Amino acid sequence: MKKLFFVLMLGLTSITFFSCADDDTSTDAAESILGRWHPEGFEDSVLYEFTATKRYTMYSTDGTFPSLEEFLLTSNGAGENDWYYEGATLVIDLNFGNFQRVIPNFKCGNYAVDFEQESDGSDGGTLFREGYDPSGCN
Repeated sequence: MKKLFFVLMLGLTSITFFSCADDDTSTDAAESILGRWHPEGFEDSVLYEFTATKRYTMYSTDGTFPSLEEFLLTSNGAGENDWYYEGATLVIDLNFGNFQRVIPNFKCGNYAVDFEQESDGSDGGTLFREGYDPSGCN
């Protein structure tokens, strides 16, 4: 009986362990937007970093961008916007009563995201993760 109990416990432990493993292919949109992104066509001059509640906008003249910690030391809050999800819609508070409302469509293994304007379905731009070569993404 003790052996049967041990085998069952070992099996349950294994199932629990593997079901909690990190999964880089997460389809949870709220987690997918987190990180550093370049807007298509501005890869060397603009970088957005999404944290749990903020989107930071960084600019560069030579294609290099500071870490978030370095940016926060020098930005004095400039380039900082709150963001959140309302259902499938990503809402970015652009301040002064202005909001960007887009529906993210992740692609290329979550290394790229196309934004669709919530209001009319038009193109809202494309972002690529920092360090990703977009030539391999359709």
